[in-house]
Amino acid sequence: MNNSAKLQQRCVASLRTLTPHITCLAVHRNLLYAASLNLINVFDLSHYSHIDAFNQSPASGFVKSIAFTNSRVFTAHQDRKIRVWLITPSKRHRLLSSLPTVTDRLRRCIVPRNYVSVRRHKSRLWIQHCDTVSGLAVNQRLMYSASWDKSFKVWDLFSFRCLESVKAHEDAINALVVNRDGIVYTASADGSIKVWRRDCEGKRHVLVSTIGRQKSTVNALALDGGGAGLFSGGCDGEICRWEWGCEENGAVKMETLRGHSGAILCLIHVAGLLASASADLTVRIWQRERGRSGYSCRAVLEGHEKPVKSLVAFPGGDDDSNGVVRLFSGSLDGEIKFSLVSFYFPPNPKACLVKAVAVIGIAQKDLIHSILKRFWTLRALERENVEPNDAPDSEVGVGTSKKSRTTSANGNTLKLTCELLRLFITEAVQRAAAVAEAEGASEIEPTHLEIILPQLLLDF
Repeated sequence: MNNSAKLQQRCVASLRTLTPHITCLAVHRNLLYAASLNLINVFDLSHYSHIDAFNQSPASGFVKSIAFTNSRVFTAHQDRKIRVWLITPSKRHRLLSSLPTVTDRLRRCIVPRNYVSVRRHKSRLWIQHCDTVSGLAVNQRLMYSASWDKSFKVWDLFSFRCLESVKAHEDAINALVVNRDGIVYTASADGSIKVWRRDCEGKRHVLVSTIGRQKSTVNALALDGGGAGLFSGGCDGEICRWEWGCEENGAVKMETLRGHSGAILCLIHVAGLLASASADLTVRIWQRERGRSGYSCRAVLEGHEKPVKSLVAFPGGDDDSNGVVRLFSGSLDGEIKFSLVSFYFPPNPKACLVKAVAVIGIAQKDLIHSILKRFWTLRALERENVEPNDAPDSEVGVGTSKKSRTTSANGNTLKLTCELLRLFITEAVQRAAAVAEAEGASEIEPTHLEIILPQLLLDF
């Protein structure tokens, strides 16, 4: 029997940006941000209209990631900088600063030990990224930035100062995520995933664990809702699910999800659903089957003409009661598809047994007595209707005839009747549930009762 939720999806609308090549999608305050080349387009999700476009300078290169905190927007760029924007009351965006700030650079540039070698005869301040900034993640008052320069940096969101720089990998860092406890996960082109935690003093990040090196580049990471599980996707088209094992500081690969024929470019996890975007032009929706530990592919979203680079999703829709996720997928063809993914868990047939027993438990003696009294009254009326009209008056007087005499039931009779009804209905529901389960049905139908009723009456 299929214990998974019923899942349906439909494409609701398509949005197009002014320029092609969608590299990043993000949602904040009911606004959809779509990065296309250097330009960041903003759509109001109340009416899906284009309301703003900012970062007009082509010199910044592609926008690789977008993060938020309150009314500020942080964008990661190909020119090695992080830009900070303010959301105005009119939903426009104004540039506040770029990171590292001029003040921070001037304060550190006079001290020689603040410089690090980035290549032969070339050095930069350690607070500066020396290659494309590939990812951003916000956790409380800190922001983390990952770069193709093999490092990630930690920033104070209030002062905009760089607090720390960590040389994390042997190759470019493609993805970075942070859980609620401040544990940082980084994925690299060197095929490894590393786990970092702040030390006891809270000043430095130390390496906690290295999750097994893979054969292909790791392009994307996603945490499950509770942060206990981690998903990773790479150029081999496979998605790995990791969970912390019994051993201290150890992660165990729980399963490998296969289905994409191209590289995994983006992963997101929301409302129990895992969505994966791939270079094979599709988006797949994965879900854990109820009663089982593994995930399975429940839907494939098609329609994009080029690789799907970015995804963003959040719960909500016209019918929240049935579990609705609003999913946006952005492709290198410049199109953003908006899909509604709805799901619900069908009732287990055996759950009907619990409901039936509960209903019987509510039935009290007064209810059973009323049923029996009604039955006896009808039987008395039937007997009177078939009685001869010329019968002596002395035999049919009201209250004197045995046929019309009021019949009563004592307390023990009522208890026994209740118990008999409970046993009969319980056995009927159990047998009907077994038939429904064998047929793969999610509900008990009248036909299931018809199948089991003859034998039940013989056995009862």
